[in-house]
Amino acid sequence: MSFKKNRWYVFPTFIAFCLFVLNDCALMEGHKIPEVKEVKTEAELGASLDEGVKEAISGKWKRGESGDMIEFLRDGTVKFYSPIENAVYPGTYRVDDDKHITTQLEQGGSITWGFVVSKSELQLTAPSGLVLKYRKTP
Repeated sequence: MSFKKNRWYVFPTFIAFCLFVLNDCALMEGHKIPEVKEVKTEAELGASLDEGVKEAISGKWKRGESGDMIEFLRDGTVKFYSPIENAVYPGTYRVDDDKHITTQLEQGGSITWGFVVSKSELQLTAPSGLVLKYRKTP
């Protein structure tokens, strides 16, 4: 197999490996990984919360020196950019509540993230507890 032909396996494999390692580390430390809560419907959440969160997180966000980027669009789509692989991973997202969003990649599974957002910074927390900090890009 040629690496160039199959390089799209690298990013999802790397992410899965990292989540597996973080999960094992959390279990070794005696931490219990929180279970995913049942997703509420938009009627329960109210459209204003959904629109408010989408407004706050919409745009491109870049993570430190790694160059990884996430772009949230108001229509509920999301794009993960990997500069290492020079690839884009599209998907969708939904607002679960004012502290959680769930992303679903086209080539992968779904992840429910904890989040905190300001005008210039987005902080995503994976179920394993890994915290990723992003800065808003122009």
